[in-house]
Amino acid sequence: HLGLPDLFDTNTGLSAIGRFGLMDGQAMFTFQGIFPPEMSPWEKMFLGWETPIELPVRNRSVNITARHVAELGDTSLIKIPINSTEYYLIENRKRDAKKDGSTVTYKTNGQIISKYFDRDYPTYVYYDVDTLQGVILDVDEYDWAVPGEDRNSKMENFVDVGLVIWHIDEKVISEKYESNTINNDKFNRGVAIVEADGVQDIGEQFQTIFGDVIIGEGTKEDTWYQPNPSELYTNEFGVNTKPSTMSNSGANSLITMSDFSDIGNTMSFNLSYGSENIELIANYNLGNHLNARWLSSVNNGDEVVHFAFSVSRVVKFNSGGIIYDSGPGRATSKVIINKPLLIGFNGKEILISTNNTDLTVAIFQGPFIDSIKNSIDNNDSYSTSPVLLSQKNNILEILIGSNNGNILKYSVNLLLKTISLIESKQVFDQPVVQIASITESNYSAISENLFYTTIWPTIFLSKTIVKLGGNALQLAMTNSKDGFITSTILTTNNISIIRDFDSIEEINNYSDSGNFPLALSDLKNDGENYIIQNDGKYLNAMNLAGVLANDFPFQDEFNSTFYSSPLSVDLNNDEVGDVVTFTENGKIIAIDGKTGKMIDGFPISSGGKVATVPVIFSENGKTGLCLVTEENQFMSWYISQTDGKKFWTEENGNSANTSFVAQASDADVITEYFPLSKAYNWPNPVYESTTNIRYYVSENSDVEVTIFDLAGDLVAKLSGKGLGGFDNEIVWNVSNIQ
Repeated sequence: HLGLPDLFDTNTGLSAIGRFGLMDGQAMFTFQGIFPPEMSPWEKMFLGWETPIELPVRNRSVNITARHVAELGDTSLIKIPINSTEYYLIENRKRDAKKDGSTVTYKTNGQIISKYFDRDYPTYVYYDVDTLQGVILDVDEYDWAVPGEDRNSKMENFVDVGLVIWHIDEKVISEKYESNTINNDKFNRGVAIVEADGVQDIGEQFQTIFGDVIIGEGTKEDTWYQPNPSELYTNEFGVNTKPSTMSNSGANSLITMSDFSDIGNTMSFNLSYGSENIELIANYNLGNHLNARWLSSVNNGDEVVHFAFSVSRVVKFNSGGIIYDSGPGRATSKVIINKPLLIGFNGKEILISTNNTDLTVAIFQGPFIDSIKNSIDNNDSYSTSPVLLSQKNNILEILIGSNNGNILKYSVNLLLKTISLIESKQVFDQPVVQIASITESNYSAISENLFYTTIWPTIFLSKTIVKLGGNALQLAMTNSKDGFITSTILTTNNISIIRDFDSIEEINNYSDSGNFPLALSDLKNDGENYIIQNDGKYLNAMNLAGVLANDFPFQDEFNSTFYSSPLSVDLNNDEVGDVVTFTENGKIIAIDGKTGKMIDGFPISSGGKVATVPVIFSENGKTGLCLVTEENQFMSWYISQTDGKKFWTEENGNSANTSFVAQASDADVITEYFPLSKAYNWPNPVYESTTNIRYYVSENSDVEVTIFDLAGDLVAKLSGKGLGGFDNEIVWNVSNIQ
C-alpha cells in the first residue's frame, strides 16, 4: 500500500533479510504473525520517515545510540558511502532498548488485558505464542521480534543484540524496483544484511542427515558486538575479513570498521579509510544540475584545484570539498564547446575556454574571478580546445582551430589582461578537429581524414598533409628514441602511425573499441612509448609498430567492460608508466606496465560509469585520482603514497590539452640485433586460422621467416619489415596447414 518492495526472494519465497526488517516473510510471520519487527532503516528512508547522518571521509571513533532511547544530539542511524550508488547503513538495533521487558495488550472476552514478559518463554517466543489469546492491540517495542539468540543464549536470560550493518545498492534497487526483484540475486542484493558471523546463510536451504530441509535464519551472531562467539568473527569489518567491505562489483571500498564495543544502548566502533597504498579522500555529490562533460585539475602553486565543466556551468573545488560554483554563464563563455585549457600560476587558476565565437580567459583567485574575452571574425568560429603552446611569466601563447580550417595563434597577457591574435594560417578546407602542440617550433592538426603538420612560427618552412584511412577522432604525439616526432591518430577505421611527419602506417589488427580515446605511456623503459586503449573486454597496449606489448592485453577476472580513456602514471616508483583504467560498472583498475598484472589494493570502485575522463593529479607528495560519475558523484583518492612520473593524466593528455608525451626512457633498451628469446609465435597452440610470428630487430630490416616441418620439408616462407627497436609481427594464415 505504501509502495515498499518485497525484500525476500520473490522467485523462491526464501528469506533475504530475515527478521531484521518488515518486508520479509520471516519477519511478517514472526511470533506467528502477531507482531513483526520494525522496518529496516532503508525502508524508513524510502518512505521519508528517517534520514541518516552521512559521515564525511575521515578516520574517527563513532558512537551510535538505539533510536528508542536516543536524545537530542545522539546519532541513531549512520550512512557510510562506499561509492556513488552503494553505502552502509548502521543502526544500534535493540529488542528492549527501554529495558522494561515486553508488554502485549490484547482484547479477549470483551476485556482489555496487558501481559508483561521479562524475557522469551517457551510459549512467548518468535515461533510460539500459545500464552496469548484474543485480538492483539499493541506491543510496546516491535523489535522484540528481532533475532536475539546466539550459540551461548539461554532462554532463562534475556538477550539483546548489537549493531546491524546494512549494505545498500541503489543501482540494484532502481533497476529492479518495478519488477519487485530487489533481493532475488543473493550475490548482488539491493538491501542486504552484512552477517557478522561470516556466513551469508539467511534464506539458504540446508539438508540434515535425516533428509530434512532447514532454511537459514538470522541470529544475534549476525550483529556486530565485541564478544560475538562466531568462529569467523574477528571484531573487524574490512577488505580482508569475512564478510568483507568489498563493493558488489568486487572492488575495494577502502573502508574498515573495527573495535566494536559490547552490546549496549550506546555502542561504538572505529572507522578508518584506506589500504597500504590507497586512501579515499572525498565522496560527495556535486548537485543534480551539473551534467559534467569534462574534468581537469591543476596545482596553482598553493593547492590542487579541480574543475568540472558542463557546456554551461563550471564548478571549482578542492580534493575534499566544493570551493566555488560559478553557476551558468559566469567566468566562462555561456556555452563551452570543447574541453577548456587550465593552468596554475602564482596562486591563481587560468581557465581558457571557447564557444563558437568567443575566446574567454577567466582568472580565478580564491572566490574572485576576473575575465577577458576576444571575439573571432564573424565569418569563422572556433572548433577545438585551446592548446597551450608556451608560457613565459605573464605571457601565454595558445593555439585554437577554427571551422574555416584555420589554426589561430593567440598571445594572452595576464598582467595587462589582453588577448592578441598573432598569426592565422588556413591549413584545411574542412573544419579542424584537434590540435597537438609539440614544442615551441612544431604543431600538428587533424581534420576529417587529413593530418597536417608544420613548423611554427615559420609556417611556410615545412608542412606536410597526409590522407588518413578514416575520419580522424584523436591525435597524440611523442618523440621517438631516434629523435623523430611520431603521431598516433585514432580514426573511425584504424589507428594510424605517422613517423617524422610523412610515412604513414595503419594498424588494423585491433578489435572494435567503440572509438574510445587512446593514451600514450612509457610502459617498458625500452625507449619507446606505447599506445593504450580500452577495447570492450580488454585493455590493449601496443607499441608504435602496432604489435601488442608483452603481458597485454589485460582482462578483468569478472569480464568487466572497459570504458572511457585509460590514464598512465608511475604508481610503484619504478620509473615506468602504470595504467589506470575504468569499467562500465564503476571499477577502477591499476595495471603494472611492466608485468601486465593488477597492482595491490585494486580494484577500487566509483559505483557507476564515469561521466568524464578522470584525472590524475599530485598532492601532498602523493599521486591522486579524481572522477565524476554520471550521478554527479565526485570521488577522489590517493592511489600511491609517492608522487610518480606522469604520462597521460586526463583528456587530451593534461590540463594544457597538448596531447603530447615526452620521449620514453631507454633504461631497458635491447641492443642485440636479433635476440632469439624474442622470436616466437602466438597463440600457440593455434585454434583459429592465424598465428602471429613475433621478432625483434634493433635496426630497420627486411625480414624473412622460413617454416619447416619436423621432417625438414619447407612449409612456408613469409616476408615482412622489421622496425628497429620494436617487437614486430607477421601474421601467418594456417587454415590450410596440418
